[in-house]
Formats: sequence, C-alpha cells, structure tokens
Amino acid sequence: MDTSTDQLIKDKYYQVQKLTQEINELIEKQNTTGNTAKDAYELEKDEMVQYCVNQVTVLAEIAKGVEFDVQAKMQDYITNLLHYAKMTGKSHKGNFTIIHSNQLSKVQTVEAEQFQFDERGTLAAKKVKSWLAGLVKNEGNKIIYELVSEIIQTKDNKLDPKQINKLYKYESEIQDADFQEAIKLFKESYHSIGIKSYMRIYSRPDANAAWQHIDVKFGK
Repeated sequence: MDTSTDQLIKDKYYQVQKLTQEINELIEKQNTTGNTAKDAYELEKDEMVQYCVNQVTVLAEIAKGVEFDVQAKMQDYITNLLHYAKMTGKSHKGNFTIIHSNQLSKVQTVEAEQFQFDERGTLAAKKVKSWLAGLVKNEGNKIIYELVSEIIQTKDNKLDPKQINKLYKYESEIQDADFQEAIKLFKESYHSIGIKSYMRIYSRPDANAAWQHIDVKFGK
C-alpha cells in the first residue's frame, strides 16, 4: 500500500485505541462509584457496541484503501499486458484470470452487464397483483396467490429478474388480460444499466489443492 493508505491505517488505529481507553476509564469509574447492577449492565452493553463499531469502522476504512490499491495495481498490469500484446489503445473489456507462476495465487477480474426493470416493471407487478386478487376472489386459489406474490416481491424496491423469469413460462397458459399485459410490460421494461466489474482473489496451500476464495466479508 502507498504511504497515504499506511497513514490512514495508523490514524484510524490510534483513534480506536483512544476511544477504547476512554471507555475503559468510564468502566473503571463506574465500578468504583457503587452504582446498581442495571447501570453496570448498560455501561457494559454500550462499551461492547461502541467497541464493535469502532473496530469495524477502522476495518472498513482500511478495506477501502486496499481495494483502491489492488484495483490500481490490476489496471496497471492490464495496461502493460495490452502494450506487450501490441493492443494499446484498443478496448480491453472482458474477463481476465491471472495465476502466479508458483500456482498458489490467482486473481480474476469479471465484467458483468447489469440489468433492471424500469417504472413499467412496477406497473406490471401491480397488474399481476390485480390478476391475483381476481383469481382468489373467483377461484379461491390461495396457493397460487402466495407463490406468485413471492415472485413479485421486491428487495430494496427492486424486482428480482430471476424471479420474474418464472412468470414467463406461464405466458401461453394464462390468458387473463392483466396477466398478459403484465408480461408484456416486464419484457419491455427490462434493460441494461451498464457494466459492473468485480475482482476475486484466490489462494491455495499447494498446486494440487482446490482454489480458496479470499472473502473479507463478515458472516456467511
């Protein structure tokens, strides 16, 4: 990492150490003033939460610096690769897999086109709900209602293309006007929003072992 990233890490580390010291001093003061068990519990709770937040905040700042450094290093490599291949000035969109000569480390860059539904997709979902309401009222088919309702649910106010695709297989079977119009709107509204690049880092203990993805995210 460059000197600016090193300094950022040091600054954040010292901030955490200072906050941790202040929290410990408060706990010591609390313990010597004879406060109730409730007060002691709440102080310990606050200390735990603040400690976790401070530590992860530092980690997030460090991760940003590492991500910037790694991406810059990769971009420099790709530029040199294109120069080596006499392809300077040409587009280098695509995926790369670069393996260390010792066969123990690997870097992959992946470019994937991103798609989403526009406002017509929102209207299509409303039409599907209208069809479902009539279906339950006229036929009482709550199982289909629950299944299709789950398909058109949104996450972060966005429709899931993989879920919506499940509706398309019923296009020729369900002749309801609202359902047919919804399918039409879904297809019209689905469009590309650009290319997103990903970088994945792998390592393994020996050349015959399986590659292990180095994942820096918390949890599973």
